Amino acid sequence: LHLLDDTMEGKRFADFHLPLSIKEQIKRNKALFEQFNRIEIWNDTTISSSLQQIHFYHEAGYIDHDTAKVLCNDLRELLKNTATDLMHDSYNIYYHELLLMSNNAVVRKSGIPVAGFVTMTMLGYIRFSGSNILNRMNNFFKHQMRQSTSIKDSSLKERSIFFNKMEQKINALEIFLERLFFAP
Repeated sequence: LHLLDDTMEGKRFADFHLPLSIKEQIKRNKALFEQFNRIEIWNDTTISSSLQQIHFYHEAGYIDHDTAKVLCNDLRELLKNTATDLMHDSYNIYYHELLLMSNNAVVRKSGIPVAGFVTMTMLGYIRFSGSNILNRMNNFFKHQMRQSTSIKDSSLKERSIFFNKMEQKINALEIFLERLFFAP
């Protein structure tokens, strides 16, 4: 948290509480977000970056063992929800083993790109709507999707392998944390 706010320096994760107004806004944003068709491109680092953060903050003492376990379970729940979301027409994940992506986004209306968002900070984006860069970004995403595998359109076996691989990464971190917790 201190990476986002200097006043959080030295505070533990358990001491952080979002104000109710922000929690309510998050729920409204989530409900709005889920109304749109969404396509995501994942690779092996998609979940690894979250697991690395859990490991880092646990090792630094900002989260305790129980909180690290809760966060791992939250990630596992997120994966289950993501797998369920693939059953809806409005959501798809494409997988590319080598592609390194950021959280950039293109928003389309009636199939036409109308806005782009490029990651600026961990939680901030630069919005743009200039047709030249927007079209280039849209074409880039289309190209990446053609080079990737649609998880939604994959066989049940391939989907299971994809999600099991992510689950194994969570399990590996949990085993590592257990060894640390019970080490003499």
